[in-house]
Amino acid sequence: MRSYPSWIAGLKFPGPDGTDRGAYCAGLAEGSLLNIVPEPTNKFDSDAVALHHDGKHLGYIPERHAWVGEAIDEGKLLQCAVVEVEVTGGGIFSRRRAEHVETRISVVAEVHPEIAAARAAASQEAREQKQAEQKARAAARQLLRDRKLLEDRARKCCADGLRILAYLATVDGRRSPDEHNIEISIIESRLIASGFERDSDILAMLADQAAALSVTKNALTRSVKALGGDESYFRLVYDAAMIIANFDKSVDEAEADVIQRLEEIRSAKGWF
Repeated sequence: MRSYPSWIAGLKFPGPDGTDRGAYCAGLAEGSLLNIVPEPTNKFDSDAVALHHDGKHLGYIPERHAWVGEAIDEGKLLQCAVVEVEVTGGGIFSRRRAEHVETRISVVAEVHPEIAAARAAASQEAREQKQAEQKARAAARQLLRDRKLLEDRARKCCADGLRILAYLATVDGRRSPDEHNIEISIIESRLIASGFERDSDILAMLADQAAALSVTKNALTRSVKALGGDESYFRLVYDAAMIIANFDKSVDEAEADVIQRLEEIRSAKGWF
């Protein structure tokens, strides 16, 4: 434990409560511990550090020992002990008084326990906040991953029917609002039948995909064949295809080709 010699400055002046400091300090025993009390509101010196004993203001740390205040500001735990008291008087005509009180100031700990506890608490709070932020970011990333998986599953769930309906709706070079609404109804029905909760964002995403879908003959053929494995979805698409193909009260060659493919699957499966 590092320690340094010092003394009590200001013994000749009375304390703030009128205490005769000299007389009081004459009764201090060697080894008595003094309280070190910074006085940042001291009107003469905001860096002043006082010494107290049992509530009595005995004086100050000498100005030349400014390191004491600095050490306190740094969070060090200090201890001040009385080393020697030089006393005068004590006869018939004079009262015993301390003319000089030698002290020794020791650095008990590099960090005051209360400050250490506060720092530890702040550090723990910072760690917990960081962990909470990390968890929140991880949860947000997981939500995004889950959302992407959900959207991917929805796309795969509706892809084959969308290809067929998109082909029929755009074979004449345009997609009417009514044809678009039919596609939306099929998408929504398919999602509900596949266990999806109603989700306007996914519905809009799939509708945009249908609107932008470019279908080749090969993709169309594969989609028609794939529908042969799901009777309920096939019927949805089949009924919608019939409506779209006959929308203008006529069926052109391209539309007839799609209808024929669907009819072949329906007949081969013996459905409805």
